[in-house]
Formats: sequence, C-alpha cells, structure tokens
Amino acid sequence: MKNKKDIKVEMVRVDGDLMPFIKVEYVDKNAQEHTGVMILDSCCVENVLTSEMTNVIDMTNLKENGENTKEIITLDNERTTVSEVDFSFAMGGSLFHEPFIVCDSHNHLPNLESDYPTIGILGNLFFQKHHLAVDFSDFTLHTSHATPKNLPISDCDFFFPMEIGLKNYGLPMISIRKDGKDIVTMADSGATNNMIAAQTIKEHSLECEYLETSESVLGLTGEIETPKAKIGFSLLTLAKDKKVGVISRRETFNVFPRYFMPSEKIDRDGDSIERPPVEAIISCPFMAKEGWVLDFGIKHIYKRRVFSEKMNPRVKIQKGNNSENNGSGIKDKMEDDRIRFFADATETEMPFIRIDEGDFEGLVMLIDTGSNSNIIFGYAYHQLGDLLKPEKEKHESFGIDGDTTVVSSAKGVVTFCGRKYEMTFLIRENNDAIIMLSEQMGFPIAGIIGTTFMAEHGWMLDFGKQEVVIPIEDIGTIDFQAIRKNKEQNNN
Repeated sequence: MKNKKDIKVEMVRVDGDLMPFIKVEYVDKNAQEHTGVMILDSCCVENVLTSEMTNVIDMTNLKENGENTKEIITLDNERTTVSEVDFSFAMGGSLFHEPFIVCDSHNHLPNLESDYPTIGILGNLFFQKHHLAVDFSDFTLHTSHATPKNLPISDCDFFFPMEIGLKNYGLPMISIRKDGKDIVTMADSGATNNMIAAQTIKEHSLECEYLETSESVLGLTGEIETPKAKIGFSLLTLAKDKKVGVISRRETFNVFPRYFMPSEKIDRDGDSIERPPVEAIISCPFMAKEGWVLDFGIKHIYKRRVFSEKMNPRVKIQKGNNSENNGSGIKDKMEDDRIRFFADATETEMPFIRIDEGDFEGLVMLIDTGSNSNIIFGYAYHQLGDLLKPEKEKHESFGIDGDTTVVSSAKGVVTFCGRKYEMTFLIRENNDAIIMLSEQMGFPIAGIIGTTFMAEHGWMLDFGKQEVVIPIEDIGTIDFQAIRKNKEQNNN
C-alpha cells in the first residue's frame, strides 16, 4: 500500500452528475473484495455509511455491534441520532480504517445509475485528518502540498480562508455580497444546486428573477420542493495586498424555506460571540466550472491563476502572421470554407484547431485521424455546464494510453464557419496520458474531433496549407452511410 502522505486519486463521474465521487475497495463478511463509490462532501462533517452496508461488512468492524450512537444536525437543521461504526477501505492504493455514521441511503444519497454501488460519503473531518484537497482544477482528490509560501495570494484568482468557518460552524464557508449585505455561504461539494434562504431574499429585499420551474432538494430527512431564481452576487476574495476584493457572478439558486443554520451565540475563551446565520450554499457544479480547490491541508479555498491560463480549455492560440482569415474560414459563399489548423506550434506537431464561434468559442480540439470518435476530456467536460447534455447510453472506448474502458457520452451544438453541428462526444476522464498531452502542447486540449464526424461532413485536411477544408454542402450522414455500404459491397 502507498504511504497515506502521498494520495492522489481521480474523481469519477456518476450518471452525468457533477457531484464528485471516488472509487474505494472493501472486503465483505465472506472476505470477498468489492468496489464501490463514495461522495466527497465538504459540508458533511462526518463520514457516512449506508445502512445497507452494515449487512455486508463483517460485524466485528462495528463499535459494540452498532450500539454506539451520536447526535448530528441535518440539512433541515434538525437533530437526529445515528449509529457509529468503524469501516476499513482502500483508496488510491492506501488503506484506511475510519469512523462512520450510518444513515438510510434513500434519505441522504441521490438515486444514481452506476457500475458500482454508492456506499457512503467522505466528510471534511476525513479531509482535515489526512490533509487532503478536493481539487476541481484537475478533478482529483490529493494530498495537499500547498503552503503559504508556495501558494501566495498573488498566484490566485480567488482566495478565501476556510479556517474561520471550520472553527465556528465545522464547515468550509465563504462570503458572498448582495446589495451591500455579506451572506455567510457554505462551499458544498456534495450539493448539485446553489441554494439561498427565502428569509434572506425577503428580509433584505434582494433583487432576483424568479423562474417558472421548481426543483426537489434532497436532504437527510427527505426531499424539499424549492422554487428557482436567478441572482447576481459578488464573491469576496483576498487580494495580494490582503484587502478584500469582489468577483461578480450571476447564477441560478434554489430558494430554501429557511436558514441552513440559524444565528447562535458561541463561547470562545470566555467571550460570548454571536455567530451569523448560514444563508446560502455554493454547489459543486459552480466550483467545478470555476476550477476551485478546497484545500483542507492549509485550510483555504482558492482558484489558481495558472488554471485560467493553462487548465482552462478556452484559451487564446497565437495564430502567426500567415493566418489571413483569423480562423473564421468564410471568404465567399461560393467557395469552400477553410479553418486554419496548427501543426507546427508545439513539439508534438499534432494538428489542432481553436473554435472561434458559438457557445464553445475558445475551445481547443485535437484533429485525430486515428480516432473514429469525438472525445471530450474530463476537466473540460466538468467546466462546460449545460452546454453538453449527458446521454444514458454507455460506449466502449480505446483510450490514448492504450486501455479499453466503458465511458459515458454527451451531446452539444458546436459552430464551425457559421454552421451548427450537433456533435456526440465520448467522455474520457483525466489520466496521466491526457495531462501529459496538454503539458506537451503547452496549453490544454479540451478533446478530439474524430474521423467519423469529419467523414460524414466531408472535411478535408490540407497539411500543405495547414487548413481544414469544409465543403459548401455537407456530404450528410445518409449519403455517408450509403457510400460506406457501397464500398462494403464492392469489397465483397
């Protein structure tokens, strides 16, 4: 087993959900090995095990056969009594033996379609104990090697200390500012929706745009129906001179009926301190889109500036002096469209293009005649939000590192030369080969455009002029299938 001081495991995606999961291995009462997934939940203090698991694991692992209990506070701010157990599992080659509380899965865990069962939750006490970082910049859970010296505020686009929140609430907190009011907000990797209390909107007359749709929110005690609203706000961040700055955002929030934690007096060194209420939640999809790192080693939440320059798939590419049409490709409606591609800009000499139009503007894609499928890499997929719609169908994919695996897919509408193409992408999660490819290119490659798509639309690669030539009229899927059928008949 690896030393626990050097942990780095890739988060996995389950059923298109942006919630972060990791694979763990465990042994049942019959000494049979199993694989399951656990949610990484920064706003769940304790580790949680599903009640079904107590029927699977060896009862000798339970504290006094499950008779030990403790009281916890739920999302609905209610107190409930739960059993405590000890559970052994392996993660990333390291073995752990940790305390867990037991909860009914139907009350706390989402109903997911996965190749592996969801067996529980890893909470922030576990992250603090092992100095781990939940890293949305590369979608990994890893040991924190950050220090105030090697991670100065000046190197971050967003920087906020979580130590005050952990001390006063036991949870990582940030502050958002709306209409002059600072709102205490949970940074919750286990939430798939931003949420704000209806009390906050009413009491402070916050301007927001209510949407016609509503949505159920899952908590420890079941589902709660909530309306949705668009709200503009500012994230508070520390600047390099340690002054407070703001970052403006506009996001959709589910409107929760009350505060997530009410105001309460706490005793610290003989002083009675008023603790403000917790009024909002920033969710995992937002943190994934922003590329945040929840670092429980140095107890800060931050976004590295290098992420926006190198890891953000939407990057600027230097096109050179001989690029006359700046990638737009449109010269004359009677001529074929042309998109400049670049094979000489890096050591790899591999051809890539930058999408210059539509929702995916700024995305850099590799043109790969050795791949029959379009592919989107994990770190790019997790940032694109609603632009890519996940599909339920699974596909077998042969990866660039030589492995074959079953992967999910997603559809999106990508624009080239003023034309919109509905493209299906296989989702390849981050691995060493993908990370190495981006490092060799010198900038992040978001994915691959494969031969099937290019053939169906009649694309031609001119390596002499380094251009993708797109005919005025697509060949079209039906014609392409007919051509392939005729070719097969001729071969026979």
